[in-house]
Amino acid sequence: MKKLLYVAALTTSTICHATSVSWTGLYIGMNGGYQWAHSDAKPALGGDWISLQSPLQRNGIINLFSANLKPTGGIYGIQVGANYQFPNNLIAGFEIEYNHGDIRSSRDIPNQRVPSLGSSYTVSNSIKISDIIKPKAKLGYAIGSTMLYATGGMGINKEEGSAAISSSGGYKKAGSESSWVNGVVYGAGAEIKLRPNLSLRLEYLRGNMENLDYYTAYLPGSTFAPPDFNYSESINQTMATNSILLGVNYQFKPA
Repeated sequence: MKKLLYVAALTTSTICHATSVSWTGLYIGMNGGYQWAHSDAKPALGGDWISLQSPLQRNGIINLFSANLKPTGGIYGIQVGANYQFPNNLIAGFEIEYNHGDIRSSRDIPNQRVPSLGSSYTVSNSIKISDIIKPKAKLGYAIGSTMLYATGGMGINKEEGSAAISSSGGYKKAGSESSWVNGVVYGAGAEIKLRPNLSLRLEYLRGNMENLDYYTAYLPGSTFAPPDFNYSESINQTMATNSILLGVNYQFKPA
């Protein structure tokens, strides 16, 4: 009987502890994980590519210059935010997260023949994400000491793209761009209380970013250059990202 009463008392205490968990309050934390992405480099030709070359020749250059890149890499960072838990266990929150990493991909294709063009061409493309800022809202539900939530908001990536083309006939051009690119992020996560003011979470996010656009420029010594010729190539770089992050949060003065 004493053992039975002890187990009942312990169970009641555990349930009371679980139901008394509160997610309301400010928090700060750190995270780390992995990001993978898909980025297409889509070239467009202008100038003398249009006036002096045939559609077959232009399509050959476009197909050669087009790239399907898959940047990957580890990321780590910090987050700060606030939650409010309603009496019905619904949770609303807002968070700003910053991540740093080296998420990159590149490719080089040497000495490729293009239909109807006498020269062989070498092309290269690269893309990199180094910094990520994510202001996002959160809507969740508390089940005891666990919170399940959906999240979404704005993604701001620091992206660096580059492309180059050269030919056996001396045509040499390259271009690059480094800028902040906006987009949207959305995903879901689960967070569990380890202590009243300490929690562990796992979160997945998907991001769809605006395109990164830039032009190539003639390199010193390039043939077919102004003022006699003016070939132009522009690059449109897409970006769709995925990330999985494991994080820990410290909650100030949990209610």
